[in-house]
Parts: sequence; structure tokens; C-alpha cells
Amino acid sequence: MKIEKGKWYLCSNYQWNCYDSGKKYYCEKDGCLTNEKGNLVELNRADIKYFTETTEPNEQPKRGDMVIIDSDVVELRMIRNYFGEHDVTGFEHFAYAVLDGIIKRAEPKPLKVSMSEALSILKAHKGVDCVIEG
Repeated sequence: MKIEKGKWYLCSNYQWNCYDSGKKYYCEKDGCLTNEKGNLVELNRADIKYFTETTEPNEQPKRGDMVIIDSDVVELRMIRNYFGEHDVTGFEHFAYAVLDGIIKRAEPKPLKVSMSEALSILKAHKGVDCVIEG
């Protein structure tokens, strides 16, 4: 397989600090992939076997964006709560506030819709007509 310019590649079972397994990387130059830091890294034949061609991701995080998955939020809450329970110095207070802000930005916002809006969305997407009996 060749790493070709303009294509996306999925990393799998790769143990190297430039790339993470399960993430997609873009090829800006033949034989090279752009890593998390935005650097082009040339891959040798031994490394290429860990990458497979894939489709472009819907929304690739931009440099500096945070990508937090659900398990990260659970762990961040545990660390935040530790600092909350051991709030003795200014450091603990500051750490709690920073982690709390990160968690609030990472959690999904609740969607507020009326019952009629919800039923019309359901009908539009699923083709289901609902009747509520009172």
C-alpha cells in the first residue's frame, strides 16, 4: 500500500508517539502523514502496515481544539471532586474551578422542544404518526 496525497488514513494498533490508534490522519505529501502537532512525518514500509485508507471524517478537530469523550468526562469529574473534597489551598480551589469549566463545556446541552415539535421531528425522520390519547 502507498500513502497518497489528499487521502485520509486510519491508524490501528500503532505504538508510536506521533500517531494514536483509532484516529484518522490526512496525507499532505506522498508517503507522509500529518500528525497531531501538524508536522509531516514520513512513514517507512514497516510503519505503513498500521494505516488503512479511510473516508474523510465529518468534522476533523482543528489544531488546539479539545476532543473529550464520555470516559474522559467521568475521569475529569472524579479528579474535580477530589480537589473539591480537599480544598485547602488556592491550588485546589483553582484546579476545581478549571476542571469544572472543562466538564461544563464537554457535556452535551439538553435539547428543549415542545411535545408537538418532538412529534413532528419523529414523523419527519421515522415516518411515524403519533397520536396521544388523554
